[in-house]
Amino acid sequence: MKQIGIESFLQLGLNGKGVTIGVIDAGYFGANDTPTLKHLFDKNLVLGTKDYVNPKKVDYFGERETASDFHGTEVLNAITGRNIKENYQLGLATNANFYLARTDSGNKEFRGEEDNWMAAMEWMDSLGVRLINTSLGYAKGFSNPKESYLPEQMDGKTSVIARAAKIAVEEKGMIVVVSAGNEGDDNSWQIVSTPADVEGVIAVGATNELGMKMGYSSIGPEFLAYNKPNVSCYSLFGTSLAAPVITGFVACLLQANPRLSNKEIKKILEKSSSLYPFANNFIGYGVPNAQKAIDLTNNIEPKIITKTIEILEGKKQAEIALQAGETVVVFNKKSPFQVISQESLKPKYNFISLKRNPHVKQTTVITQNEVIEVIWK
Repeated sequence: MKQIGIESFLQLGLNGKGVTIGVIDAGYFGANDTPTLKHLFDKNLVLGTKDYVNPKKVDYFGERETASDFHGTEVLNAITGRNIKENYQLGLATNANFYLARTDSGNKEFRGEEDNWMAAMEWMDSLGVRLINTSLGYAKGFSNPKESYLPEQMDGKTSVIARAAKIAVEEKGMIVVVSAGNEGDDNSWQIVSTPADVEGVIAVGATNELGMKMGYSSIGPEFLAYNKPNVSCYSLFGTSLAAPVITGFVACLLQANPRLSNKEIKKILEKSSSLYPFANNFIGYGVPNAQKAIDLTNNIEPKIITKTIEILEGKKQAEIALQAGETVVVFNKKSPFQVISQESLKPKYNFISLKRNPHVKQTTVITQNEVIEVIWK
């Protein structure tokens, strides 16, 4: 929350009040006994629940069936968690309303979970829910290997869950925030899982404190005609806990202006982010900024300082001037969107030198004050 500039939301009293969020996840075991979720139950902010894995379950929050039944509770905490007694918060949308759906079983992975997800989306659509958080994704590793996907099927239109998400955003106008996936370190996969592959959803990757991609965070596939992930933010424990931060962020924007469409929300998120307009397949447009997003919500163009430098053929390096002691993040790319490597640099003096690399066509440098795109001619 510090990374996205929560102070700007707090100053305006933005906390998701009046906004309803649908959470589609694994179980919510113990949510009603979790101190940082106490306000939801004291204020009756949980408006409804459904269990598509075990519809006959009697105690929605008290019966634990798998190890994953804590997952939805953790996600809910990252959206709305708050400890009133000790005066701290874990999520941005501390005053939002919620519908909760359990669609994912922790003891096996099978295609039927996508059907559960689609049914939950239909239920939430029937209730008029506009904002959905789903920290779920399907790729390989299904209990029946024959059901596992191939990387080339992460195309935004093949899986059932992708087709359902596409209907939700394109036909129903819903805002669907999805975790990008945690396969970034898996050389046999690496790319986003479904439904994060859908063009209209807001796929969220994970960064470290500097704004670099966390190793585990899934990247966007090269074969897509659009960029994934869309945005990213800090999460030490998976993209499952990055997506809820962005969902809370969106809830604050909808509180400020309920008339914003899903396309407008997506554009505001991207345009307020740290890399804009130089998106890449590691962290998308980067980390959104609350103040810039508020300005965009009010039709005020935020101050975005960018620079493009062309390094002519024959010149072996580029020098970038910096403030003394400043740490910068560098993305080395083989195309405008595809990252080869990332690094953080802290120069000894007031500049850094970038050396020409035959594999690098463009380099993005994020400083404290501007985003610099270096094009190697």
